[in-house]
Amino acid sequence: MPRCIQRPLLIALAAMCWGAHAESGLRVNPEQTGPFKARVQLVASEGLQGSRLLGAQLLGDFYVAGTGSGLRLSGGLLLGPSSLVGTGLAPAGPQTLGFSQRTLNAWADEPQLQQPYLGLGYSQHSLKGGWGFSADLGLAVSGGSGLRLSSTGVFAQSLDDSLRRLQWTPVLQVGVSYRF
Repeated sequence: MPRCIQRPLLIALAAMCWGAHAESGLRVNPEQTGPFKARVQLVASEGLQGSRLLGAQLLGDFYVAGTGSGLRLSGGLLLGPSSLVGTGLAPAGPQTLGFSQRTLNAWADEPQLQQPYLGLGYSQHSLKGGWGFSADLGLAVSGGSGLRLSSTGVFAQSLDDSLRRLQWTPVLQVGVSYRF
């Protein structure tokens, strides 16, 4: 696993266990977390050589109503190849779809990206089990990597130039879950 994914993933997993206790599994007490939640989403590929982690999404959510369902503001970091970062769906490269499985293959020479993400989402999950729904709409930022120092002395102009170099990528994710 690349180091750019490994370290943030370990930090996110440790943060997710804050306020958790063992009670027929590892559960988080909602009173301890309040309207804040953390999510880790992994994109993996399974092949003849075994499983391979392609990317991850490390996200923090703030639920507006404070209940863990409903409208939420999300922010975080999207990690992985450029064809998979921020999509969570299908890469721009080759793909194989089957009845019982889906294989995602990223190009071997693709650069690994770390993109900040900011979005608005909605989720509805039943605490007693059953069907759940989630939808997210947001923006991932890329480009403008690297620090550039200039001697212009005009902060506004250099800020404007930096913002123009950024590429804003829209991200749309829709999910259905079943809890039993």
